[in-house]
Amino acid sequence: MDTGEQDELALENLVCAVRAAAAIDGQGPDRAGRRGRALPAADPADALAVADRVNAASGLANCTLLPDLYHLAVNGDEVAGVIGGHAARIGHVQIADAPGRGEPGSGKLSIEPWLAELAAAGYDGWVGLEYKPTGASADSFAWLRPDGGRA
Repeated sequence: MDTGEQDELALENLVCAVRAAAAIDGQGPDRAGRRGRALPAADPADALAVADRVNAASGLANCTLLPDLYHLAVNGDEVAGVIGGHAARIGHVQIADAPGRGEPGSGKLSIEPWLAELAAAGYDGWVGLEYKPTGASADSFAWLRPDGGRA
């Protein structure tokens, strides 16, 4: 199967997915952050172009942007620019710190300010914690507490 046929098959599958998601009032995010072929998309512009194609083909508007902040950052993309430029189209967010893919605060990424920027831009959706805890899993949630304390 050539790449054009693969893209068309991916589009068909994404249309099926967003229709199924719509049946339960859900969204079908398209991912930005991982490098690779156009489907799934590597950068926000590509991801939004795919989402627009899926929405047009499905007749719906529930294919949204899923910025993977970890992958955007490690790939050298400007995370704040993605947030500021596309907040209205974000349907879900994924995070991990770098290096090491640990919980926020275990590496060098500015995750908490990025989450604050998302909130300030009006994002009130889900944030997927896709990190590998650097210690006990329960301890890896301490960053969620305003005082940084342990449960």
